[in-house]
Amino acid sequence: MCSLSTAAFAGATNDLIYVRVGDAALNLRLSDTEAAKELKAMVDEKDVTVEMSDNVFEQYGSLGKNLTSDDVSIAAKAGDVLLYNSRYICIFYGQNTYRYTRLGRIENVGKNELKELLAGKDITITLTKKDPGEIPEPKTALALLFLTAILQTTRIIL
Repeated sequence: MCSLSTAAFAGATNDLIYVRVGDAALNLRLSDTEAAKELKAMVDEKDVTVEMSDNVFEQYGSLGKNLTSDDVSIAAKAGDVLLYNSRYICIFYGQNTYRYTRLGRIENVGKNELKELLAGKDITITLTKKDPGEIPEPKTALALLFLTAILQTTRIIL
């Protein structure tokens, strides 16, 4: 699988949390920012579920509380996870330049897979510290869904 980041990005920590999107699990490597530390503390306490909305180049949703922001101009690209206006988590599958606070970066999927998973619909995500274990990665989840649809169609024909 082609990942967005094969090498650690600047400002990364060893802290990893997971973003569940349907049957997919995304690895979110957290940044070394106060906001990312606060997000990790929230997730360490309990799973955080966020209703997200599509915005042509990103999914965004309210975390339900403000985090410490240190907004700077960032040219966001696919895989970036940023904080907007102190309380909105943004997961990018496209590009945009604006003032954000860095939260982290998705590591385990490529740009095209991320776009396929996130673009064009509103979604619900769950941020968790629990290792997703058996949850298939996005590409595998889509293949399983397609295979299931074929099998169901075949049963109807038979």
